[in-house]
Amino acid sequence: MLAPPSVRLTLKDGALEADVVVAADGVGSRLRAQLFPRHPGAVHSGSTVRHAITERP
Repeated sequence: MLAPPSVRLTLKDGALEADVVVAADGVGSRLRAQLFPRHPGAVHSGSTVRHAITERP
């Protein structure tokens, strides 16, 4: 038997219920600032990563 959803979100176009919500809105997250106003935010680690996808020859 599954447990009932533990999270209910109210969106502009309706509501959503889920067990887990992942907010992946990037390094400058406005959602993090709303949910955790005292969070200091992102800090640059000193490294840069670049990703690319190419077709195989």
